[in-house]
Parts: sequence; structure tokens; C-alpha cells
Amino acid sequence: MIGYRVYVEGGNRADEKGSYDGYSSKYDEWIPLFSPRIQPIFSKTSRSIYDDFVDIDDDFDAQFPCEPNHSRVFAVPRLRKCTSRLFTHLMNEFGNQGGFDLILSRAQQIVDSCQTQEDMTLLCGLVEMVAKPTPIYHKEFVLEFFPKVSEVAKRIIRNAPDKFLRDASKEKTDALVRSIDNINKRLLTKDEREK
Repeated sequence: MIGYRVYVEGGNRADEKGSYDGYSSKYDEWIPLFSPRIQPIFSKTSRSIYDDFVDIDDDFDAQFPCEPNHSRVFAVPRLRKCTSRLFTHLMNEFGNQGGFDLILSRAQQIVDSCQTQEDMTLLCGLVEMVAKPTPIYHKEFVLEFFPKVSEVAKRIIRNAPDKFLRDASKEKTDALVRSIDNINKRLLTKDEREK
């Protein structure tokens, strides 16, 4: 509920709770938590250096129940990250249909037999695709899946022929490094991220 009312002694108005300064309850309005009318912090003002992963609070991830016909939760809505129920539903559907396992399996196959620059590009794309929605992944899924993805990403760099690395564009290389960095940051605890 949104309302402006500060209860103080000697306030200019009173109700059943006491005297207050501000507006009466007729101006109160119930707004859903994920309403676009409630803007994320710093979205309308300039902000200082801001790390997307510092403020991820995954302590309550265990409270999110599985959707009907799903065996586990892969993604949860996060304030200031993604509150779209449709997107989190689709991510959970994708995970429950085996999509993440398929991506990992395919990436591991390509790493083991990387023959062409196109293989390298596909691998980088797969890792980046998994890493993009990193902030909304469920804590348990992160702890189980991300070490495997991180290892595949590192193997891409270690096993790639020098020619592939030389021929790769700076953008592809930077995207892969950013993806690995995001995956590794998400594996840290909240306290470790804040340091």
C-alpha cells in the first residue's frame, strides 16, 4: 500500500491509530509489488558505480514453490533485475524440459571436438546465452549448474587453437570473458559479493 502518513504526537490529523501528519486514508492506494508504477531505485536518478550482483538477495529462493507440472525452480523474479512472470515462467519451463542440460551437453561435445571457427562462435554464444539472465537464476540451480558451465567456458579458452583465438573478434572474446565473470560472481555468497 502506498500512502503518506507519519504518526507523530500532536499531528494535524488523527485516526484510530493516533495523530499523524500527512494525508487521510482516502488517498491511499493499493499497488501490486511488481507494478511498473513503482520504479526501481536509481532508475530516475543518476547513480554511482553499481554492481548488478551485489544486491541479489537469494536468501528467500527456497520459498518459491515449483509451478504446476514442474519438478524444480530454475528462475525467480528479482526486484531491480526481472519481475516478469512470463519470462521466469518460460525460463522454468525451459529448465524443466531439459533445456539447460541440453545446452551444457552440446557445449561439452563441441569443446571436445572443436574444429572450426563456427564451432568456437557457437560455444561462445551458448555460454553467453546461459550467462545473460544470471541474476534471476534460483540459488540451488546456480550452485549445481554454474560450476559446470564455468568449466566448459574455461575449456573453450584453454582448448581453442591459437588460430581461433587470434581470429576471434574482440567483441566475442570480451563477451565470453564477461560471461565467465558473471557466472563466477553469481557463485559467490552475498557476503563475498559485497566485499
